[in-house]
Amino acid sequence: MRLSCIQILSRKRIDNSKFELRILDKRQIKWISQTVNFIRNDEGLVEGFLAIAKDITESKNASLRLELYSKQRLVFSDFLRELSIFQSNSLSEFLVHVCEKGSGIIDALNVCIWFNDGDSIKLLSSKEGEVESGVDAVSITKTDAAEFFNNLNAGIPISIVDTAVAGLLPRLKEDYIIPKNIKSIFAAPIRAGGSVWGIVSFESIGIQRDWTEQETSFAKSLTEIVSSNIQLDIRRTIEKKIQESEANFRLLNETIDDVFWLMDLNTKKVIYISPSSKKVLGVDPVEFYHTNNYWQNYILDADKPGIIEAHKAIHVQGYYEIEYRITIENEIRWIAEKSFGIRNEAGEFIKSSGICTDITDRKLKETIIEKQNFDILSSISYAQRIQYALLPDLTLLKGANIDSTIYYKPKDIIGGDFYWFDQVDDKLVVAIGDCTGHGVPGALMTSLGINGLINSVTEQKMTDPASILTYLDAYIFRILTTGNPSDQVKDGMDITVLTIDIQNRSLLFASAARPLISVLDGNITRTEGNRKSIGSSILNEKYVTIELDYVKDMNLFLFSDGMVDQFGGDRKKRLGSKNFYALCLELAQLESTEREKGLETFYQKWAGNVNQTDDMICLILKLK
Repeated sequence: MRLSCIQILSRKRIDNSKFELRILDKRQIKWISQTVNFIRNDEGLVEGFLAIAKDITESKNASLRLELYSKQRLVFSDFLRELSIFQSNSLSEFLVHVCEKGSGIIDALNVCIWFNDGDSIKLLSSKEGEVESGVDAVSITKTDAAEFFNNLNAGIPISIVDTAVAGLLPRLKEDYIIPKNIKSIFAAPIRAGGSVWGIVSFESIGIQRDWTEQETSFAKSLTEIVSSNIQLDIRRTIEKKIQESEANFRLLNETIDDVFWLMDLNTKKVIYISPSSKKVLGVDPVEFYHTNNYWQNYILDADKPGIIEAHKAIHVQGYYEIEYRITIENEIRWIAEKSFGIRNEAGEFIKSSGICTDITDRKLKETIIEKQNFDILSSISYAQRIQYALLPDLTLLKGANIDSTIYYKPKDIIGGDFYWFDQVDDKLVVAIGDCTGHGVPGALMTSLGINGLINSVTEQKMTDPASILTYLDAYIFRILTTGNPSDQVKDGMDITVLTIDIQNRSLLFASAARPLISVLDGNITRTEGNRKSIGSSILNEKYVTIELDYVKDMNLFLFSDGMVDQFGGDRKKRLGSKNFYALCLELAQLESTEREKGLETFYQKWAGNVNQTDDMICLILKLK
């Protein structure tokens, strides 16, 4: 090519010629500037030439970039100017137009709009049109991309030169980036209404692009135009809602008992109120329009401060809900009032819509229910006094020279767990019972259980644990059995009975579906009794007495299942036997005076804000 150029210049007798050409050097294109002077003989014929070549690649590329920059700036300016005057019927139409016309204004460029719903950013519009929303819509969630959302909310654009190495979400790559062959991305946030509405994304298709300052500046200018149109759409929507709101108020049927009203917050005048105000509030609509003194003159003095504060709140919170009393013909009525603020385009509350409902009948019923609840609560509180009176005095254990700690915590005011003990000669009989249910049913069962223990131990002088359980089983079964098999009450109790022979230093144990835990020298032992509960007819087995070693300083734990069934901890799970046994080992190291506090502290921390699961009781005995 170089030779042909020189031949052309020679034939045209052009001396001192300068031209530019491209060459391929080590797979790189270079620009060369060459100056040629011809050597001629006396007849003017070319005998040779002198050529000076210079590498002008850097300056030539700079010149081309400047030329491209100028063309690109012109294209960008024309597009932004066209957008600023574009008339659309809806926001979605405008956004689709942005994507359609914006895509391709520079090589391999695709423009998309994404919407921010607070928890995720979803693809909204592309050059193909508006994207349908749904579970399969392309999105970036706040949970999966916290850093992306933080940058977005801070108004920081996102620039990705190479999507292959960027830390993008796998699902986004698989569903969107790879199928569309997107190599580079630039995303600029769209702010509207004081928050980030979404983003405009520039996507380079098939070409890796190092985004220029002019391109990023264009993207930011584009977001400003999009933001202006969004603000305009928000303003139109608000105006439409206000118009619809006023129209709906005026179309309310006169037969509706509730009172609807619309107020101008600046003038504090009622714009509209439904005709039912006379029936519900005792005030003619005309009085609202002319004097607007309902809230000052008709509400009881005791309730006026509340409505005054509510009216102040509507300017700030845009909502209030309050109940108050009014007087109509010397009769007190209860009114429930709700109000919602209506904003202007600047976001200020300019009007309020409200509804007043006569709730007098409901309040009368609530008063009756409150009285009934008070009576029931009083009865249960009195029953609590009776239940506590049935429980034995702890001084009996102290008199038997046994260190004891009792942790007793019913789930409700009264409960279905109980403790009991009595002394027959030199033998101390101790029992812990866990009755079916809790609350009132459980408390009734505890009275039966305690009465059965009094009959068998205190009156009949029984001290063998298995014999006591056998008597108690028959006693409960007989009381709860009716003549009609279908009315059979299937309630009963789990119970542990322990007989301590103080003189001979011996232990006898029997239980109905409850274990006994003993701790000695840091070692823990679980002793099982019978599986059959008291009053149950499912298992046909005899209760068995187990003789245990009496060892000084051994700690015995008798407890109900509420101690291990309490939910709590970091994962809100059941405490379980393993954790309870670990607690027993810790408690065994404490003095008896500190154990109850230790139990209370542990369960408060374990349960946290979780409600108590069941009645709880734990009796700790330390042998001497």
